[in-house]
Amino acid sequence: KGQDADAKSASRNLVSHVESFYATEQTYAGAAASNDVTNSGLDLGNGSGQVEITAAGPDTYTIVGHSKSGGNFTISKAANGVVSRTCDKKGEGACPASGKW
Repeated sequence: KGQDADAKSASRNLVSHVESFYATEQTYAGAAASNDVTNSGLDLGNGSGQVEITAAGPDTYTIVGHSKSGGNFTISKAANGVVSRTCDKKGEGACPASGKW
């Protein structure tokens, strides 16, 4: 569960940096290459123990934290502003059976 907690934390932290980018630019597009993200201190990438922005648009984003346990913890923001948190290893580690965290 500790590895999953790290992935969740990295995802939440990356959200903060992406929202900081949005506050200045009024879009999420381009956030992955921004100083807000690249200078975040987070381990960026799609490997185990890393976190990444997998999609970003004018008013949407998807961020995935890759746990060292093999699970993925995703935070997505929809165009209507609704934020959802999902995980793909339902009922394992720190991913509830509902697949929502």
